[in-house]
Amino acid sequence: MLKEDKGFILVYGDAFIDYIADDVTNTSFTKYMGGATVNVAAGISRIGAPSALITITGDDEGSEFVREGLAIEGVNLDYAVFNPAKRVSGVYVHLTEACERIFKDYVDETPDLQVEASQLEEAAFKHASALTVCSGTMFHPTALETTRTAVNMAKDKGVIIAMDANIRPLRWSSEAICRETITSFFEDVDILKVTDDELFFLTETTNLEDGIAQLDSYLIPIILITVGENGTYAVLNGEVIHVPTEKVIPVDTTGAGDAFMAGVLHDVHYNGLPTTQEELMRCVTFGNKLGALAATKAGALTALPYYEDIKHLVEPNYDVLVEGQLFFGGVKDAKTAFEQEHVDVVIDVRVNGLTTEEQTDAPYAYKHVPIADEDSDIASSIQKVAQEIAGAYENGQKVYFHCGSGGGRAGVAATAVLMELGLADSIEEAEQAVKKARPEVTIRPNMAAALKKLYK
Repeated sequence: MLKEDKGFILVYGDAFIDYIADDVTNTSFTKYMGGATVNVAAGISRIGAPSALITITGDDEGSEFVREGLAIEGVNLDYAVFNPAKRVSGVYVHLTEACERIFKDYVDETPDLQVEASQLEEAAFKHASALTVCSGTMFHPTALETTRTAVNMAKDKGVIIAMDANIRPLRWSSEAICRETITSFFEDVDILKVTDDELFFLTETTNLEDGIAQLDSYLIPIILITVGENGTYAVLNGEVIHVPTEKVIPVDTTGAGDAFMAGVLHDVHYNGLPTTQEELMRCVTFGNKLGALAATKAGALTALPYYEDIKHLVEPNYDVLVEGQLFFGGVKDAKTAFEQEHVDVVIDVRVNGLTTEEQTDAPYAYKHVPIADEDSDIASSIQKVAQEIAGAYENGQKVYFHCGSGGGRAGVAATAVLMELGLADSIEEAEQAVKKARPEVTIRPNMAAALKKLYK
């Protein structure tokens, strides 16, 4: 878990202005604050975690545009550097017919004005839960030295170190230097994020299996390989798991990778570095969801989600009946409960369950065990549900059961389950426990009568 003194996620890198094409003709552009590190810092802040950015800006209009934008996003600039002569860099981003981004032209009037290693403040690392860097600060000698110093300062303070390769070939003098420089950091990082193409480039391989094998010698605790619509391959201490992502209709993928990284770092900030496959699955699933959301909107920073967009992921509206094993709520939270609690089966107690098509599309094992409407059938249907859930519980399975809203039949089922398992001595005690777990539960008179008939 996060230590109390670890106040923010620290991001180091250049601020940019993105000139993003308005459409695939690439003839007109709109100005946005951008750059991978700015996007990640702002993306973290938007979804409810604190972030601080180490960068350098000047007294020009572009620098002021960036500083004002970061202030609006809530990014801490206490450790940023101001040099009046600095001019913020720009990049023209073209769009392909497939809505993929191409970084076409870079504009940099003051490439030699960088944050210097001596300007890094120890306090920034003392209060950081994680430091994230990318290769955008590695092609310039001064920035490279600063990046190495930042990584060493983070290691000294026990800070988690994350790296997004984020390779931009146009900024390097040669592929060999790019490859050698980036890989020289691998032994120091705790999390490495690459796309599949970046993996192939860095390892000089042509498939995932060989690429992952080439990284074995670096002993990187966590490797995240994003593969677009096919999700992410996550490697934890050499073990590979595939984490699928939701299918969306992409509008613009410019900000998807940065949104993914913001999600991963958000999870790490609050939960620490994943050490089990379950923890890694939770962390990467969250990142995937944010990346998918970002791909459905135009732009980079403009596409990054806000807390309200992902609130249901951070604060799921389901509740715990029996710690670590039985969960209940509404139908809308079934998928979230499956992903976050790793339930083995989802039991639907509504009269009308999922359609055949919906059952096919559901990512979880699904059972429809309805609680009836007709008075003559209510008691027997409640008992059937309770025995189904209790049986799964006794077999060591994790179960999520739901009705429509989570306040009706699911509450009835929960009350019956507590009685069936002997976890309550009376219906009154069971109902009180259920309402304590989920205050919105209301048991209708005919359902209450059926419960009393079953469990006298």
